[in-house]
Amino acid sequence: MARASRKFSRDFLKWVLDKPKEGHYTPLHTAATRSWTGD
Repeated sequence: MARASRKFSRDFLKWVLDKPKEGHYTPLHTAATRSWTGD
C-alpha cells in the first residue's frame, strides 16, 4: 500500500509539474496544486 502511495505521489507531482507547461490551467489542477503545496 505504501509503495502504491509513493507511486501515486510521484505520478501526481509529475502531473502537477507537467500540466502548467502544457498550458492547461483547470480549476481541478489549481485546487490540486494548492492542496499539494499547502497554499
